[in-house]
Amino acid sequence: MNLLELQGVHTHIGAYHILHGVDLAVPKGQLTMLLGRNGAGKTT
Repeated sequence: MNLLELQGVHTHIGAYHILHGVDLAVPKGQLTMLLGRNGAGKTT
């Protein structure tokens, strides 16, 4: 069972496409982290 599930996520800033068709599934009880290029955690 997934605690969080995203399918086909798209986003852009102006003409820059940041995410294009991203899928993500986080199972219940699993620790998951997103890190940016500079190692900083990301929030959206």
